[in-house]
Amino acid sequence: MKTSELRIGNFVQINGNGFCKIITIRERHVRLEYLREDTNSLHRPLIEIERIKPILLSDNWLIKFGFLKNKSDIRYRLNTLKIKFNHKNEVIYNYSESRIKLISVHQLQNLYFALTGLELKIKKKY
Repeated sequence: MKTSELRIGNFVQINGNGFCKIITIRERHVRLEYLREDTNSLHRPLIEIERIKPILLSDNWLIKFGFLKNKSDIRYRLNTLKIKFNHKNEVIYNYSESRIKLISVHQLQNLYFALTGLELKIKKKY
């Protein structure tokens, strides 16, 4: 991942486990924040950018963020933002005559912020 595609508040993962929130971005490092399961305490390590990975966007993440699913379709809505899964199970945002393919959680967070000026927050915990 590149630091240029990340923002403070984005969710990413390290070691393929759970998710972490970015709290600081530097040229080659990010500071993450997450709850350690073994100690149940907040952990804030400084991690090399090469070690962080995107979180694949899924139905579960959309629901966590508070998106409502259309019962008869593959479309989701949060306020005025509407997205859908296509036949390849990719998340698509249609804008005018363009289509934006979203692969990861941080891309959705960045798109939502660009369109609304608001942070996309977890509303439903699993």
